[in-house]
Amino acid sequence: MQIGELAKTAEVPAKTIRYYEDIGLLPRPARTEGGFRRYDPEVVDLLRFIRKAQALGLTLAEIRELTEIRKAGNLPCMHLRSLLEAKVAELERRILELRKLRGEMRETLEAWDEHLKKGEGAVVCPHIEGRPDEAAIAFRTRGKAKRRPGAVASLLSRAKRDG
Repeated sequence: MQIGELAKTAEVPAKTIRYYEDIGLLPRPARTEGGFRRYDPEVVDLLRFIRKAQALGLTLAEIRELTEIRKAGNLPCMHLRSLLEAKVAELERRILELRKLRGEMRETLEAWDEHLKKGEGAVVCPHIEGRPDEAAIAFRTRGKAKRRPGAVASLLSRAKRDG
């Protein structure tokens, strides 16, 4: 089958299929005389496996490790188990961090009116400056937070709108 049919059957964009080939996640397909890619039907199952593995939180590099183990004639189940155990431990750590952060946000919201009264003397925002110094120290020890592109611009426009 050609790439368009494969993309439709596996419900994966053709661009993604080409990318997976480039990074070695999918085998290079045979080519027709006209240069078109020609895929074996088994590639549909491999693409579905990749999607399911991604849904479990595996990276493409980890998925490639699993497929390489299988290509070598072994079942990758024990390797998968160790990957998942590590991911569960990381999730549990992150959940604890997020719960603590949620508590800090709730405390800030509960002290909203008190901090607002002090707003005239604030360097930037009384709601943040009113937080205890320990909150900033705790944040630095948690590690770097992932930032979304455009998050600051979104917050600025919201702040202008809300006053």
